[in-house]
Amino acid sequence: MKELPGKPVSPDLTPTKARQLLGSEGLPEKGGEPAGLLKQTASWLFEHSTFNGHPRFLGYITSSPTPIGALADLLAAAVNPNVGGWQLSPIASEIERQTIRWIAELIGYPTDCGGLLVSGGNMANFVGFLAARKAKAGWNIREKGLR
Repeated sequence: MKELPGKPVSPDLTPTKARQLLGSEGLPEKGGEPAGLLKQTASWLFEHSTFNGHPRFLGYITSSPTPIGALADLLAAAVNPNVGGWQLSPIASEIERQTIRWIAELIGYPTDCGGLLVSGGNMANFVGFLAARKAKAGWNIREKGLR
Protein backbone atom coordinates (compact mmCIF):
# COMPACT_ATOMS: atom_id res chain seq x y z
CA MET A 1 0.00 0.00 0.00
CA LYS A 2 2.82 2.42 0.82
CA GLU A 3 4.38 1.83 -2.61
CA LEU A 4 1.15 2.45 -4.51
CA PRO A 5 1.55 6.21 -5.19
CA GLY A 6 4.88 5.62 -6.94
CA LYS A 7 3.60 2.85 -9.19
CA PRO A 8 1.80 3.33 -12.50
CA VAL A 9 -1.99 3.40 -12.33
CA SER A 10 -2.27 0.66 -14.93
CA PRO A 11 0.13 -1.85 -16.40
CA ASP A 12 1.60 -1.74 -19.88
CA LEU A 13 -0.27 -4.89 -20.81
CA THR A 14 -2.12 -6.04 -23.90
CA PRO A 15 -4.56 -8.95 -24.07
CA THR A 16 -1.90 -10.93 -25.96
CA LYS A 17 0.72 -10.31 -23.24
CA ALA A 18 -1.76 -11.23 -20.51
CA ARG A 19 -2.63 -14.50 -22.25
CA GLN A 20 1.08 -15.25 -22.70
CA LEU A 21 1.58 -14.85 -18.94
CA LEU A 22 -1.07 -17.47 -18.26
CA GLY A 23 0.15 -19.83 -20.97
CA SER A 24 -1.93 -21.99 -23.25
CA GLU A 25 -1.78 -25.30 -21.40
CA GLY A 26 -4.98 -27.26 -21.08
CA LEU A 27 -6.72 -28.15 -17.85
CA PRO A 28 -4.21 -29.88 -15.54
CA GLU A 29 -4.93 -33.52 -14.82
CA LYS A 30 -3.93 -33.05 -11.17
CA GLY A 31 -4.38 -30.18 -8.78
CA GLY A 32 -1.39 -28.08 -7.85
CA GLU A 33 0.07 -27.09 -4.53
CA PRO A 34 -2.12 -24.25 -3.11
CA ALA A 35 0.71 -22.10 -1.68
CA GLY A 36 2.49 -21.94 -5.04
CA LEU A 37 -0.73 -21.19 -6.88
CA LEU A 38 -1.62 -18.37 -4.47
CA LYS A 39 1.89 -16.91 -4.68
CA GLN A 40 1.84 -16.92 -8.50
CA THR A 41 -1.69 -15.52 -8.67
CA ALA A 42 -0.86 -12.73 -6.19
CA SER A 43 2.22 -11.85 -8.23
CA TRP A 44 0.20 -11.64 -11.45
CA LEU A 45 -2.53 -9.56 -9.80
CA PHE A 46 -0.19 -7.08 -8.10
CA GLU A 47 2.09 -6.67 -11.13
CA HIS A 48 -0.52 -6.62 -13.90
CA SER A 49 -3.67 -4.93 -12.55
CA THR A 50 -5.12 -1.45 -12.84
CA PHE A 51 -5.12 0.00 -9.33
CA ASN A 52 -8.39 1.80 -8.72
CA GLY A 53 -7.08 2.79 -5.27
CA HIS A 54 -4.20 4.71 -6.84
CA PRO A 55 -4.14 8.47 -6.04
CA ARG A 56 -4.08 9.23 -9.79
CA PHE A 57 -6.90 6.83 -10.74
CA LEU A 58 -9.72 9.01 -12.02
CA GLY A 59 -11.74 6.62 -14.17
CA TYR A 60 -14.97 4.74 -13.55
CA ILE A 61 -16.91 4.55 -10.30
CA THR A 62 -15.19 1.58 -8.73
CA SER A 63 -14.47 2.29 -5.09
CA SER A 64 -10.92 2.15 -3.82
CA PRO A 65 -9.84 -0.89 -1.83
CA THR A 66 -8.90 -0.43 1.80
CA PRO A 67 -7.06 -2.75 4.20
CA ILE A 68 -10.10 -3.03 6.47
CA GLY A 69 -12.29 -3.79 3.44
CA ALA A 70 -9.92 -6.58 2.37
CA LEU A 71 -10.08 -8.07 5.86
CA ALA A 72 -13.87 -7.82 5.87
CA ASP A 73 -13.97 -9.58 2.49
CA LEU A 74 -11.73 -12.31 3.91
CA LEU A 75 -14.09 -12.83 6.85
CA ALA A 76 -17.16 -12.87 4.61
CA ALA A 77 -15.52 -15.30 2.17
CA ALA A 78 -14.53 -17.61 5.03
CA VAL A 79 -18.17 -17.96 6.10
CA ASN A 80 -19.77 -17.39 2.66
CA PRO A 81 -23.10 -16.31 4.18
CA ASN A 82 -26.29 -16.70 2.18
CA VAL A 83 -28.40 -13.78 3.35
CA GLY A 84 -31.36 -15.00 1.30
CA GLY A 85 -32.88 -16.28 4.53
CA TRP A 86 -32.30 -15.74 8.23
CA GLN A 87 -31.91 -19.47 8.96
CA LEU A 88 -29.07 -19.69 6.44
CA SER A 89 -27.04 -16.87 7.98
CA PRO A 90 -28.49 -15.51 11.21
CA ILE A 91 -25.73 -13.11 12.24
CA ALA A 92 -24.97 -11.90 8.70
CA SER A 93 -28.69 -11.20 8.24
CA GLU A 94 -28.73 -9.19 11.47
CA ILE A 95 -25.57 -7.30 10.45
CA GLU A 96 -27.30 -6.38 7.17
CA ARG A 97 -30.42 -5.31 9.09
CA GLN A 98 -28.37 -3.15 11.48
CA THR A 99 -26.43 -1.61 8.57
CA ILE A 100 -29.69 -0.68 6.82
CA ARG A 101 -30.95 0.88 10.06
CA TRP A 102 -27.74 2.91 10.44
CA ILE A 103 -27.90 4.13 6.83
CA ALA A 104 -31.54 5.10 7.35
CA GLU A 105 -30.60 7.07 10.47
CA LEU A 106 -27.71 8.74 8.63
CA ILE A 107 -29.93 10.00 5.79
CA GLY A 108 -32.93 10.89 7.94
CA TYR A 109 -35.23 7.96 7.09
CA PRO A 110 -37.28 6.16 9.75
CA THR A 111 -35.11 3.45 11.31
CA ASP A 112 -37.87 0.87 10.86
CA CYS A 113 -37.73 1.21 7.07
CA GLY A 114 -36.78 -1.78 4.96
CA GLY A 115 -33.81 -2.32 2.72
CA LEU A 116 -31.19 -4.75 1.57
CA LEU A 117 -27.57 -4.74 0.52
CA VAL A 118 -26.92 -5.90 -3.04
CA SER A 119 -23.84 -7.04 -4.92
CA GLY A 120 -23.46 -4.01 -7.18
CA GLY A 121 -24.99 -1.59 -9.65
CA ASN A 122 -26.68 -4.15 -11.89
CA MET A 123 -28.44 -5.84 -8.99
CA ALA A 124 -29.40 -2.45 -7.53
CA ASN A 125 -30.99 -1.50 -10.87
CA PHE A 126 -32.81 -4.84 -11.03
CA VAL A 127 -34.18 -4.48 -7.49
CA GLY A 128 -35.26 -0.91 -8.32
CA PHE A 129 -37.05 -2.20 -11.42
CA LEU A 130 -38.86 -4.86 -9.38
CA ALA A 131 -39.92 -2.30 -6.77
CA ALA A 132 -41.23 0.07 -9.47
CA ARG A 133 -43.09 -2.78 -11.19
CA LYS A 134 -44.70 -3.83 -7.91
CA ALA A 135 -45.72 -0.25 -7.08
CA LYS A 136 -47.17 0.39 -10.53
CA ALA A 137 -48.97 -2.95 -10.95
CA GLY A 138 -51.64 -2.38 -8.31
CA TRP A 139 -52.07 -6.13 -7.66
CA ASN A 140 -50.05 -8.95 -6.11
CA ILE A 141 -47.84 -10.08 -9.00
CA ARG A 142 -46.68 -13.16 -7.09
CA GLU A 143 -50.28 -14.39 -6.69
CA LYS A 144 -51.84 -13.20 -9.97
CA GLY A 145 -48.83 -12.99 -12.26
CA LEU A 146 -48.26 -10.41 -14.98
CA ARG A 147 -51.16 -9.26 -17.14
